[in-house]
Amino acid sequence: MLLSNFYLGYFQFLLIIPVEILRWIITLITGVASASFVALNLRSYIEGNDISVAIMAAFFLQIGLAVFIKVWFFA
Repeated sequence: MLLSNFYLGYFQFLLIIPVEILRWIITLITGVASASFVALNLRSYIEGNDISVAIMAAFFLQIGLAVFIKVWFFA
């Protein structure tokens, strides 16, 4: 989790750049980094046939959360 927080903090510094398309790209990159971290950690705790559905759901929900936060708080 420390590594994930390091990357998110590093990319937050880049949001100072006043180019909106670049801000969206940075938001999507950090969303994918965070979603990958959550999905990989979830994979180690879930066993069975529904593992891919749960991991994909967690991945897309985390990306949705990143986009929601960008739109709601930084529009």
